[in-house]
Amino acid sequence: MARGLRPLDRRICSGGLRSPETGIRGSIFLYGTLLEARTLARQSGDGTLHRRAIPAMLHGYRRGRLRGTPFPTLLPDPGGHVQGLLIRPTAKALARLHAYEGPPYRLVPLRVETRRGIRWARAWAVPRWRAA
Repeated sequence: MARGLRPLDRRICSGGLRSPETGIRGSIFLYGTLLEARTLARQSGDGTLHRRAIPAMLHGYRRGRLRGTPFPTLLPDPGGHVQGLLIRPTAKALARLHAYEGPPYRLVPLRVETRRGIRWARAWAVPRWRAA
């Protein structure tokens, strides 16, 4: 798990989606290249995923980048916030997105704010030492 990201409370996130490829349940917070509808559709194989997404805000973080690349990641920042989208992909779409993100990225647990309140989610991020 990336340093600085809050641990997941498994009692709260006990149901929902589970991908056999990744073992992940629940919602995914998007904050980078997958916010673009065409990119999300192409990489997930699900053209309707963007329409089902809900706006979300991650507090206590800022966007950084994977060292040596233009690709975004999350960095702890007490005064920061990151706008994004919350999605619930199918297991197949999740496996495709996981492959798109690649080996440096890991799904890490966090809490995001939506119009419906605070929700547990996961987001792809790199360990702090790999971020700039």
